[in-house]
Amino acid sequence: MVFKSWDSFCLPRREGGVNIKEILVWNKTLMMGWLRKIEVDSPTIWVKWIKAYVLKGTSFWEVSTTAASSWGWMNILRCRDDLVQAVGGVIEAKSFLLAVDYRSCIYDLLRLKGVPSSRYHILGDSFVYPKHGVIGLLAM
Repeated sequence: MVFKSWDSFCLPRREGGVNIKEILVWNKTLMMGWLRKIEVDSPTIWVKWIKAYVLKGTSFWEVSTTAASSWGWMNILRCRDDLVQAVGGVIEAKSFLLAVDYRSCIYDLLRLKGVPSSRYHILGDSFVYPKHGVIGLLAM
């Protein structure tokens, strides 16, 4: 089996890939974990500091970047905007973040989608070690 690009290699097995996470999309997904911590008012020092000194009583969903915003804060707000755009609104984004398994939900929402493969039933998705999955796909 020949992969045309890294994007097709990073697809799930059921879509013809090797089930390796695309690192840029996964990084964005993990950055959105900070959105969840702010939304659920996590009892961490960082969230308390953000709410007291950066948000200053305004809603996290309405705040915008300023010239004094740090690089990390601008990236978190950019991820917030990406999530709102991908889901279709602020209310949907809030419910998405409150999902039980929000990381896999967000990753599935942001990743590239492939066409379901007819070879999926040969390798399956469970009980396959990553090394054996790669060797099995290369052998096809």
